[in-house]
Amino acid sequence: MDAKYTCLIHDWKSDTRFCQYCINESKDKNKEDIINKPNHYHEGIQPIEVMESNFDLMETRGFLKGNVIKYVCRSNKKGKELEDLKKAQWNLNKLIEKVENEIHDRGK
Repeated sequence: MDAKYTCLIHDWKSDTRFCQYCINESKDKNKEDIINKPNHYHEGIQPIEVMESNFDLMETRGFLKGNVIKYVCRSNKKGKELEDLKKAQWNLNKLIEKVENEIHDRGK
């Protein structure tokens, strides 16, 4: 029996409307991003936003540095080493962004 559908993206012939690649991509898009935007971060004001609004630059930078240290030091203690290292990386990336913006603003 010939397949009824052809996926135009992956050139995959199937009896269902979506090929297996499209189905898996869809599942991946709906999966929780535990590092950048965990499900429990979707409600209300986020602490990082409060800090950015109320702390000066040095206080915010200190907080981010502390989080990098915390997540790296604890990474092998909770059974989620990669997750904690990625959280440290997120905080480090945010810190780098702050420093880059500060350098850019001084250059104006």
